[in-house]
Amino acid sequence: MPAFDHDAAAQEVEFLLTANDAAHAPAFFAAINQSMAAVEQRRVQGNLVTARRGEEQPPELGPVDQLAANLVKSFDNWQQSPLDGQPKLEIEENAPPEVQRAEQEMAVVLKLARRFATTEQGTTHTRITAFDKEKGMTVLSRKAENRPAPLPELYQRMVAPQRPLWGTLNADGQLVLSTDRVAIKEILGLEDNRYKWEAGEGRSVLTTTLDGQWKLQGWLEENKEDPSRPLAKFTATKLATRR
Repeated sequence: MPAFDHDAAAQEVEFLLTANDAAHAPAFFAAINQSMAAVEQRRVQGNLVTARRGEEQPPELGPVDQLAANLVKSFDNWQQSPLDGQPKLEIEENAPPEVQRAEQEMAVVLKLARRFATTEQGTTHTRITAFDKEKGMTVLSRKAENRPAPLPELYQRMVAPQRPLWGTLNADGQLVLSTDRVAIKEILGLEDNRYKWEAGEGRSVLTTTLDGQWKLQGWLEENKEDPSRPLAKFTATKLATRR
């Protein structure tokens, strides 16, 4: 019997829990539950077979191993790019630590807002009316711009009963499942109304203030070099101190 490779097993579990913003975590936990149920069923039925000395049991893939086998290509891609699915933060190195931390936390909110955006969200239109003596009145409209859902509405969409289990990674890279309502509310800052959407330079930006000292704005942009990792951009403005 070949020796068990603990490092390879640990890497496989890390992949199943974290890859592509925890995309496989629900299936991983489901496979674990299936494995435990199958073992319990065999125990109840008394069908556990003990191999006699010199006799080998035929190999059989359990639900977890079967899941890993089905994701071999994804596993190989993850080994090359383990951060796929996570925004690429553009943070100024000389920014204060508290600002950098706030930007990391905001990037998670931006990620989730994009992930759970729907085509039913409100849109804004710029209506321009032009008048020409010969052609008469002409109405010109710019391309509609998606308006992000308010965060309380986003939360309700994220934890809707009909939505299957999902996971994400927080600012510390830790797994958070959709069943952890407290953690989801904390990420979105719902209890203290930490964030709000504002319009700025033709886009919607997420805004927050830090201890009354900084105004922080953030948004996501497409990453042409790596489409799987949108660019998280920020502006941090020092607020005037009242005397």
